[in-house]
Amino acid sequence: MNSEKKAVENLLALDDEALREKVMMIAGAMGLRPERVSDMEKIRSLLGTLSEKDLANATDIIGKERMDEVMKKMGGT
Repeated sequence: MNSEKKAVENLLALDDEALREKVMMIAGAMGLRPERVSDMEKIRSLLGTLSEKDLANATDIIGKERMDEVMKKMGGT
């Protein structure tokens, strides 16, 4: 399992409030400014369906530097 997938699993283990805070930090690291994150069930569902290929594609899309910042926010390496 790669470090990105492990970080997603760590996110899924958080309670709703901690997950909400992490999602807001990650969004900020990606340059997004969501006003609020409310549907935690949907976020958990989406995170749970991410494959290692999806995460690799995300790195290709946003770039390694930004993905490294996101990983730090997620608590990954």
